[in-house]
Amino acid sequence: MRRVACTRSFAAEPSRLIPSPKVICRTRVRHIGDMSPPGRTLCRTRDFRATRPKLEICPRRSEQHRDRNAEVVSVLERLRRGSIAMKTRQTNQYDGCLEQWKVNLALARIRAFRVPRDEWPDALQRLVLAMLRFRFDPQRGAKESTALCRLINNRLTSMLRSWHRERDRLARHHAEAEHGGHLVYEDNVALRFDVRLAVAQLPALERIVCAYLMRGDSVRQIAARLGKSWPTVQRIVGHVRRRFEAIGLNAWVRGR
Repeated sequence: MRRVACTRSFAAEPSRLIPSPKVICRTRVRHIGDMSPPGRTLCRTRDFRATRPKLEICPRRSEQHRDRNAEVVSVLERLRRGSIAMKTRQTNQYDGCLEQWKVNLALARIRAFRVPRDEWPDALQRLVLAMLRFRFDPQRGAKESTALCRLINNRLTSMLRSWHRERDRLARHHAEAEHGGHLVYEDNVALRFDVRLAVAQLPALERIVCAYLMRGDSVRQIAARLGKSWPTVQRIVGHVRRRFEAIGLNAWVRGR
């Protein structure tokens, strides 16, 4: 097997040690042991950067990507505006009952716990009631925001567990129905769902009063907690009673 030796000639430019890729170099190959004159040129290097094909962009595909990106941006903008509008509606409902920063803290924790959007009003109402009953003690050494955050986290954890149990119970009922079972609903369970739906349609202050009534508090206790006068709370209770009677919830009204 014959060995070959490759040499590059830089006689034209002795000071230039590293030639540019664009310079065409001639490589001469000489057989070792052969006394004949240098052989002929066997190969020639080319500038691959200059000969590389350029990528062509299809104008139709570019327009499609541009339209798709515009649609995505539009959807994200609508979602952002809807989120801001929902947050504004939720916070304005409790104006005067609770400090604004507490309501904002409750909404932030609701989003952090990934509570479903349809459960936001109910969850916020429960958290507002818990914060109204909360009494901050500065002697414990913690900030009020820290104590409220811990309270809200505990309540949200309990609510999520309750919702999961309710979801599992409904799933079992549906499974029994698919396998030929008979569903039996108690009257008080159906009444509870009707009351919950009716309470969700009330204004914020009336929902708070209803929640206190369901806990068993008296009108005077509710007035003291809300900082309202006794006649004001009594008038709210009367309005709620008449509204429940109008939609057929007489059993719940008699129980109150």
